[in-house]
Amino acid sequence: MRTILGGEGVTVEKRYWRQQNRTHSEYGKDIPLPLLELSAEIGNGSSSTLANALAYQTLKSAFAGAWNTYSQHDDRRFYLCLEFSGDTVSLLFYDHYRFARCLEFNIHTEPVLFIRLMAGFMLGPRTLLGQKPSVATGHRGELHLSSRGIYNRYAVIERVYLEERYPSRATAMWRARDTLPDGYGTDLLVKDYWEPLTLDMETGILSEVEEFPGFMKILSLEILDYSDEVVPGLRERVATMGQQAGETPPDMRMRRLVLKPFASPVTSFNGPFELLCAMMDMLNAHFLLFKETGILYRNFAASNMMLYWQENGISSRPTKCSRFSEGIDAIKRQLPPEIPVRSGLLIGLSHAVRLPPDSQSVLDPHCLHGIFLFMAIQLLLQGPAGTAHHVRHDLEAMFWVNCAIGVGYNEEHETEAVSSHPVLKTWDILPSDNGATRPLALRKWDLVRSRENFESKVLAYFLPQFEWLKPIVSQMRDLFFTGDSLDVERDTWHDDMMGILNGATRQLVLEMQSIWDPIPQCQTQTANLGPIEIHLEPAEPGMIWVNYTPTSVEGAW
Repeated sequence: MRTILGGEGVTVEKRYWRQQNRTHSEYGKDIPLPLLELSAEIGNGSSSTLANALAYQTLKSAFAGAWNTYSQHDDRRFYLCLEFSGDTVSLLFYDHYRFARCLEFNIHTEPVLFIRLMAGFMLGPRTLLGQKPSVATGHRGELHLSSRGIYNRYAVIERVYLEERYPSRATAMWRARDTLPDGYGTDLLVKDYWEPLTLDMETGILSEVEEFPGFMKILSLEILDYSDEVVPGLRERVATMGQQAGETPPDMRMRRLVLKPFASPVTSFNGPFELLCAMMDMLNAHFLLFKETGILYRNFAASNMMLYWQENGISSRPTKCSRFSEGIDAIKRQLPPEIPVRSGLLIGLSHAVRLPPDSQSVLDPHCLHGIFLFMAIQLLLQGPAGTAHHVRHDLEAMFWVNCAIGVGYNEEHETEAVSSHPVLKTWDILPSDNGATRPLALRKWDLVRSRENFESKVLAYFLPQFEWLKPIVSQMRDLFFTGDSLDVERDTWHDDMMGILNGATRQLVLEMQSIWDPIPQCQTQTANLGPIEIHLEPAEPGMIWVNYTPTSVEGAW
């Protein structure tokens, strides 16, 4: 853009014009806008001064256009628009984590500059107007991703995630297919995101846990861009990352990771067996990360819990095992071929942190880690400076994920689904909270402070197909909340959660076996699986496994 505004000659490219902004999705619904964080000088538009109110409305309108473009065009790395205020023209710039006014001039005194600006918008190269050089869009709208100098290396099948927050790291993920002969036809996950120059946590951890089950493997990584190379010469910073105007934008870099295997959100599970087995896989991965490397995950959320098909079944398990691994495999071996299950894995390691020696928690006084919808109550109640993030907080987040699934959490349209859900919307920050987490903590505490409240305010909203999940989350609730107190001093560990999931899965296996192979000679049979002894009733003739809903899992552990 500096080249265009400076009047230097640029090559005019052949352009294919497409509709840039839409206010409705393909389903006819309004596209939800993330919350825009502005600096103290602008506020939230409630200022009594007309200038501040107009500035807020202008920035909000520009931001809406930016978000509509980002949400529908995968090949955008930044967004430019003009702001007119009387005879003053400003150029506004957005790239998810920065929001800046990078040019301001008087249209009467500098008309040539305005003409050059309009010519640049109309005829300038796409890369100077915000297109990612690493993302190519075909004539029919198809996308291809380049990698390490290989043009159109990956053909995009679908976009699976776009971060719905601003400011953010602009995380975007695609399901893509390798087009080279050595990997032709392989579905992979390609992830682009901004990260600070001083931080390389996620890629470092993925390299460290390469032999651990439950984590993705890095095929390639590269740096696509640096923040100071996108649009040089930012002058007046309006707002970014909740900091004050005039501060220097942080130095960032755009990184691309190519990962395998490609995985689907945990909410795409098929039946109780797959969900429970996947939960055990992810709990095992969390345990190995903590026990073997001293790293705390800090990011349990439905969007970071995935399902994938193992290439050669459970026999292809990575070399690193825990004391839970054999038990999980033993349960999976009891399932017949008619019930294939995917394995679970964790993604989103950008919040993970290495713990001090002999410690189970770490304090970050600057921010909370995770997603409010699933965050532990104690963290929300006391804030980042009030309590350290403990292992039990991650496990409590896993409990909230299971509760959200039971009441109908939908990963595909997360923001819209949560804001319109009669229960889930109260588990997140409301406009009336004014950004404070304590009111949210009190609302969530009211849901679980007693078994009666939990049954009437959470379990009562479970969908009929998740009736089998109620006793499981009830047992999980009792791990964290007993009586009328938070029990914040009580330690809850992986063994406690694994005991519930393991016992529930074994109970389901036994019920299914009794249906598949009924025993007419006796009225009851005792099945002894290690420390668990369960009494089964004989199956009714003609019952099969298709769409089977288990009756109960109480007393299974």
